Amino acid sequence: MRKHIPAAILTVCSAVFHAGPAFGWGDTGHRIICRIAYDELRPEVRGRVDALEAIDPRYRTFTDLCTAADKSPRMRPAEHFVNLPRSARSIDPATPCPVSDRCVVSAVLDDMRDLAFAQDVTEQLRLLKTLTHFMGDIHQPMHVSFEDDKGGNLISASGLCGRSLHAAWDSCLIEKTLGFDSDTIATSLEAEITSGDRSRWLAGDIGPKAVASWANETFTITTRPEVGYCERASDGCRYSAYQPEYHGGAQKVVVVDEHYLSVNAPFVRDRIKAAGVRLGAVLNSVLMPDQSPVGEYPERTRQ
Repeated sequence: MRKHIPAAILTVCSAVFHAGPAFGWGDTGHRIICRIAYDELRPEVRGRVDALEAIDPRYRTFTDLCTAADKSPRMRPAEHFVNLPRSARSIDPATPCPVSDRCVVSAVLDDMRDLAFAQDVTEQLRLLKTLTHFMGDIHQPMHVSFEDDKGGNLISASGLCGRSLHAAWDSCLIEKTLGFDSDTIATSLEAEITSGDRSRWLAGDIGPKAVASWANETFTITTRPEVGYCERASDGCRYSAYQPEYHGGAQKVVVVDEHYLSVNAPFVRDRIKAAGVRLGAVLNSVLMPDQSPVGEYPERTRQ
């Protein structure tokens, strides 16, 4: 069986060293993304996904499988997010994890490569669980953020969404603006996807530059004033006007009211739709048998 994986993925993944809780989108968000992705799959790839899902003793549907990485014991907890320095404006594809050895950007690249190579079905199933989940996480604004406030876990939220700003973006914004039924929501969002959206979300090859660009799109939303996550200044994006970083004590509070929901709902919808379409394209790339006369993959290398 032969498949095309951009050579740059192999290069960057081998160069990345592998080695507070953050649960991207919550179960509903991940199920919506994976339902959209499932509908994007080619028949041959859908058959392979169905066969892998069928051997799992716990998760009986593909959409449920996509939530597995957040369940206890949590799978690869350090790779659900990427932290940036507060002075950063973006992620460089050559340095996918700016302040750590591993992160969600390298995790997506690793899992794409490893799923393409994996021969054992148990290993394929494990990688399917993590890749589908990490593809959701990389599109969640609080998962492309800063370390000192734990991706918004140390920013309080009040109003229509309590607890933390991270929790608000994980679940509350979805529930308040889209609802609870993941299948119904996915069908509605799929109907909104245009050919222009697809061209925008799938421009170019799916490689290190593309995956880094997905994280950078997310980071642009994370740091928007409307989100309330940080405050732009000459030295970067500060925790608050009076605190460059959070080092304990009273947390700032973001009020999530009807105006906040109205302003940020389009970002939630766009990130979920983009994640679903891109996940479908990724799975079609790494799981689709290739009949073209290309050489076999070189032996895997890992650090």
